[in-house]
Amino acid sequence: MNDFGTPNSIFESATYILAPLLLFRFNYSKRSYESDLYSERRKKPDSDNLRIYIWMNEFKGIKQMKIVPAILAENYDDFLGRLRLAESFADYVQIDIMDGSFVPTLSFPAQELNKVKTSLSFEVHLMVKHPFAFMSRISNPNLKKVIFHFESDVKPFDFIEQMKKRVLDVGMAIKPETTIDLFEKTAEMVDTLLFLTVDPCCYGNPFKPEVVEKIRKARLMFKNKTMAADGGASLDNLKLFVEAGLDYVCVGSRIFLKGDPARNYKLFQEKLAEFEVYK
Repeated sequence: MNDFGTPNSIFESATYILAPLLLFRFNYSKRSYESDLYSERRKKPDSDNLRIYIWMNEFKGIKQMKIVPAILAENYDDFLGRLRLAESFADYVQIDIMDGSFVPTLSFPAQELNKVKTSLSFEVHLMVKHPFAFMSRISNPNLKKVIFHFESDVKPFDFIEQMKKRVLDVGMAIKPETTIDLFEKTAEMVDTLLFLTVDPCCYGNPFKPEVVEKIRKARLMFKNKTMAADGGASLDNLKLFVEAGLDYVCVGSRIFLKGDPARNYKLFQEKLAEFEVYK
């Protein structure tokens, strides 16, 4: 532009004319592309469309429920095998630690986590009577969150304070029979609420649908908390978890016990995409 606000050359004139047209064409193409993706996904989301769909929602700031593989094992070899499998399809897992007292099942020794080297970040779900004692044995740079049970023998404030000193997020797990009024005050102190939708113990326990209503109520009460469920999720009932407003669901047996874990995980991801499309 010269001092009089007119183009200095034919090239500059063409730029001013063509730029708006190109921008219109780009936006039109983008809308058409998104429309095609949505139309195609209504038929059946393939893996490429699923990845694009997830990226688009993250770009737009749309919050999606996530699937977190849950690894439960009574011996170290089984644990390590499932962990290595999860490395091929996930970036975050939950690891269950059990003491044989708080729940009847005894897992591999907690201190074995200290020697594990993995690409995965993880949280530990402490199904134990004395969380302090177990956390004194666990140290791994990939550990991001520790979840203790409200029903365990622990002073929540002291435990949370100590975990925060270790720069860990803290979650509180709640058994199916525990009512909101009992844990309401403690819930304010933690980052995450993990609702057990099965009786804690082992893979494959039956789903307790009555817990979903408790989750719905808690979601309204604790709007700023991360909220999750653990146990009983399937392709058939996954929509219940989505509609309850959860941030993530931990899935164990239906990923690891039958068939190909990577394929099972992908099926859960595709089912989530279907729910989002039909909102």
